Amino acid sequence: MTVHSDQPFDPDNDTRGPGVRVPPPVMVAGSVLSGIGLDLIIPLALSPLVFWPGLILMALAALLALACAWQFFRARTHIEPWQPTSRIIVSGVYRFSRNPIYLAMFVFQIGLGLWLANGWVVLCGSLTLRLLSYFVIRREETYLLAKFGDEYLAYTQQVRRWF
Repeated sequence: MTVHSDQPFDPDNDTRGPGVRVPPPVMVAGSVLSGIGLDLIIPLALSPLVFWPGLILMALAALLALACAWQFFRARTHIEPWQPTSRIIVSGVYRFSRNPIYLAMFVFQIGLGLWLANGWVVLCGSLTLRLLSYFVIRREETYLLAKFGDEYLAYTQQVRRWF
């Protein structure tokens, strides 16, 4: 089995990782900037009442991301999706979601859109989900299945992708 390369994948000599080319935060930033740009062309303002719920969502998303980062640190494996991983994390928030960091990024974007009262930033959250699913998660899952085989397959059958 190959992992997004012309050369065969050797799980015992993994130096490439899943082959993610664009960092996920850059994808999210592009989606947010698209929403801000759309708002300059066709304003889609939200009620100022969504300011505090937006702030709360951003704080929750930041806490979730920090919890995930802590798990990667404790497991002594790379958090960056373009680096090789040494193990599958299945504890903590990873018992409930296979992609809690990407979920945190999405929730942060929704919170940011609410905080800014910018409907386009909120609506562009669907773009974020599609970008992350297609360009990141798909590659990561192929990679993890090739590297960890049945162990990862069992994990995917027990834990949902998002929540």
